[in-house]
Amino acid sequence: MRILSYVLLFIFAFILNQTIAGQTIELVATGNYHYQKPDAGVHRILTYNVRNGKGVDGKTDYDPVAAVINAVNPEVAAIQELDSATTRSNGVDVLKAIAEKCGMEYIFSASIPYVGGKYGIGILSKEKPIKSLYCR
Repeated sequence: MRILSYVLLFIFAFILNQTIAGQTIELVATGNYHYQKPDAGVHRILTYNVRNGKGVDGKTDYDPVAAVINAVNPEVAAIQELDSATTRSNGVDVLKAIAEKCGMEYIFSASIPYVGGKYGIGILSKEKPIKSLYCR
């Protein structure tokens, strides 16, 4: 009986989480959602795999990416799967484009050379970073 209770609790929590997450995604996508500013002393950090700005429809558009970041309103965002000046991104520095739409500072770090440019990760920050280092 105890195991059944745990299984039912897990299923309920999973369904509730999926419902809340789905509603949140829908609200963010339509521009009707914004996280409240955190309490004093609380720092909001986001990690986001942006898939190079490619949406689930297969189209590349940086506005929805920026909308999600702006809705979450993080102080710092760690961004994965970014092109920088590749032929795939038509020479666009993707992190820079997203940073401009979010009004944030940015630092890009290339992981590999990729189709005429670079592919890697980046950081967005509300404050200008004091220093950045690239370590191999």
